[in-house]
Amino acid sequence: MISRISIRNFRSIASADIDGNWITTLVGANDAGKSNVLRALNLFFNNEINSGEDFEFTRDYNQFAPALNRKAAQIEISIIFDLPDGYKREGQSDQVVWKKVWRKDGEVRALERRAFSDGQPFPQRSKIPALLDRIRFTHIPAIKDKAFFADLQGRLYDVLASVAEGPLKNSAGEFQAQLGAQLQDLLSNLREAFEAESTMRLPENLREIFESLEISSGEVPLSRRGDGIKIRHIPLMLKFIAQKQDDLLTRGGVRYTHIWGFEEPENNVEMSAAFAMGDEFLELIAESDRFQLFLTTHSPIFYRLDQRRPEGVDWLTSHFVSKSGNHTITTTRAPDEVDESMGLMPIVAPYVAEAKRRYDEIGAQLEAVQDIAEQRRPTIFVEGDSDRVVFAKAWQLFSGIADDRVYICSGGEAYGGASALHSRSLAWMLTVRHRPVADRVKSASVFDDDASGNAARVSLGNDITRMNLGHCGLKSFKLDTPPRLQPLARRGFKLSVDLESYYTDAVWERAIESGWLEPIDDLASLLSPKLLNRMAAGGANPFAELNEADASRICNKFNDLGKRRASMFIQRLDQEDAERELESFRPMIEKIRGHLFQGGADAAAE
Repeated sequence: MISRISIRNFRSIASADIDGNWITTLVGANDAGKSNVLRALNLFFNNEINSGEDFEFTRDYNQFAPALNRKAAQIEISIIFDLPDGYKREGQSDQVVWKKVWRKDGEVRALERRAFSDGQPFPQRSKIPALLDRIRFTHIPAIKDKAFFADLQGRLYDVLASVAEGPLKNSAGEFQAQLGAQLQDLLSNLREAFEAESTMRLPENLREIFESLEISSGEVPLSRRGDGIKIRHIPLMLKFIAQKQDDLLTRGGVRYTHIWGFEEPENNVEMSAAFAMGDEFLELIAESDRFQLFLTTHSPIFYRLDQRRPEGVDWLTSHFVSKSGNHTITTTRAPDEVDESMGLMPIVAPYVAEAKRRYDEIGAQLEAVQDIAEQRRPTIFVEGDSDRVVFAKAWQLFSGIADDRVYICSGGEAYGGASALHSRSLAWMLTVRHRPVADRVKSASVFDDDASGNAARVSLGNDITRMNLGHCGLKSFKLDTPPRLQPLARRGFKLSVDLESYYTDAVWERAIESGWLEPIDDLASLLSPKLLNRMAAGGANPFAELNEADASRICNKFNDLGKRRASMFIQRLDQEDAERELESFRPMIEKIRGHLFQGGADAAAE
């Protein structure tokens, strides 16, 4: 693994010492010189600046380097490598240094140096020189054009030709024989016209043909895919090439080390695909110590890979690259410091993380609702599993519709809350929107009337409008303030309305006795401006005027255990007691029934 890169007088880099890690990110503004680090590595390993662009001293030497008396101007690149465990020996350094120098006539081979980092030469029979020769550096430029992918496919041929030379040549020979048979008349005419033998042959090296082949996915050629899809193929193709090269090794052979210099992997890649690519990078490093990545990026998706995998903290080193006058400056920084250096990133990064969370949540909900949608039953989505139990009981009592005619879905214990209800509702509409109208059924989503419920409900409405999903048959409902709390609301208390608000005082008394409640922290948030102003003017404390039952309801809420225990208690009630306990639910059940089954119970029974 590259442990440190030292660059002197290369392009905009007058002097830079860059620590390497399994994944090294170079972050900074455009034109700061990030790419010059990767170009320096490409020059070092492949003797070219970019693919097909040879070294040119007058262009690649730092134009602002100070003139030296009686010393030739030169570019120096030194790399310190950490040796793999199998190459470490007691009494020898665990690191080696490899230095190269370029002057106006090109690389100066006489000044190339390979040695242990303490200056000691390699032993006579050491395999370390062979290990260094087996390093394969691949530079992936910021612009991944047609020529880049053609060359990548050519490299696929090169490695396949080495692994399966015989079968490929046999297949090519059969194809050539078929060409000769089909073109026999033409070749005979040519032979007579020119009095010379005429044949049709494939070239000995099939690389150019391989470069022109089309890789297709879903019957669509890669060349016709968008840039983002093409870029997603690059790590997979490079990994395949590397694995095939490793397969060529005979037992005891010196291993290959594969180093990628990837410029701006986020370019033209949608966010979800960029996250997937980041996961692939992490998985690559987790699986093998034969890969190392250097990335230039502006995106926290890549320079904050540590957030994707806990052990990634130890694999990742980030450098902030900036310009000072005409020179490129690199400084090693913690990921949080890089966030700050990027200016907008502290603002953007949390939104990116939240967007990824939402994407994953909707993906999980899509899988869950597909099975539900297949049942073609009207569906009621609720926030939590305890809500599902109580709603099912209330539906059984007041809807007049058989239980098996509807499906009440909570998403399970892992996907509770208003945000998950939003995702589940959206996933439902995305599932049914492409179905024939005759195959669709209606659905309802029931949100609490509190801060999180109202935010999720409004967000869902915005998504329905933005994505044109209004024809999918889903309607969102907000829990109305139950009659028991309406007098308190009129007095100026700002009440959050959840399913437990509909319970009778008898259930709330049981909750107090059983320890199912927890206090509300911010009581001031429960007071309207009218009540706050009255208190400020010397009026009575509104909470002191409450009777015991009202105070219990306003100042407390059900904890998670209490929600489950209360729902189980209600589920076990007989019909008479349950009707008395759940009477407040009747208007809500009737409204939902009216949406799901237009015409009421009679229509549902048809």
